[in-house]
Amino acid sequence: MANRDRHGLTKKQRVFAAGLAQGKTQADAYRAAKLAIDPLDDSDLTKGQRATATKWAKLTKVQDHIEKLSSAMTMSDIDDQATAYRALLDIQRDARADKNHNAAVQAQRLRMQAMQMLDQKIVVSQQMDDELLLDRLANGNPAVKSQLQTLLTPDTFEDDTETKH
Repeated sequence: MANRDRHGLTKKQRVFAAGLAQGKTQADAYRAAKLAIDPLDDSDLTKGQRATATKWAKLTKVQDHIEKLSSAMTMSDIDDQATAYRALLDIQRDARADKNHNAAVQAQRLRMQAMQMLDQKIVVSQQMDDELLLDRLANGNPAVKSQLQTLLTPDTFEDDTETKH
């Protein structure tokens, strides 16, 4: 019988729960747990192992462990700049390998933005309506647009007609 901790979890289940707490899929969390027990076993998951991962994810003791880990985590435990940048480089490498030039160029643009090498320029004209201006200022992000709308309500501006006599 496998050694269990005081909460009734095996080492494999603890590693599985930690993977889920970090945002991994059940399959990836189970694969990590499997490798923690046997570092040489990098085989694909069997149908039975996938079923076990699904079963474990539903166990109360596993869910409790995930909640405990999640509440103790900070954002830097989950992701950091170096990890995000490495992921971006991986995406760019994969896009180049797949000869997906659009994705490779977009990844390069994101990489340059991350390194603050690109300035965001916004073209504005007097003929623009408020909606288009807000869209451009928000760079297409609906949450930012909503915040801008809240901040820039008409009652925050002086009415030009009142100041001119």
